[in-house]
Amino acid sequence: LIKPHLDLEEMLSTEVDYKSRILEWGTRSRKAITFRVTEEKRIKGKTQYKISLYLDGNEISSALGGSKKSAEQQAAESAYKIILQEYPSET
Repeated sequence: LIKPHLDLEEMLSTEVDYKSRILEWGTRSRKAITFRVTEEKRIKGKTQYKISLYLDGNEISSALGGSKKSAEQQAAESAYKIILQEYPSET
């Protein structure tokens, strides 16, 4: 029933989990990757989280999101792009 409308294999192969990728890279490269909630505020009854990503104690990216998970993913995506530029042979 669902098969004609979407290709699950294609969805799985194109979905990128930047948080997992950056944590794996950190382990391989012996770099400390940490996420911290640096701001939390309520706007019209909804909580907004600002998550910062730190590489060896230095903040390299941050993002806002309606959940901690979405903000972490966005911060990880930004950081991953920065890391690709600074450490191209290690990613």
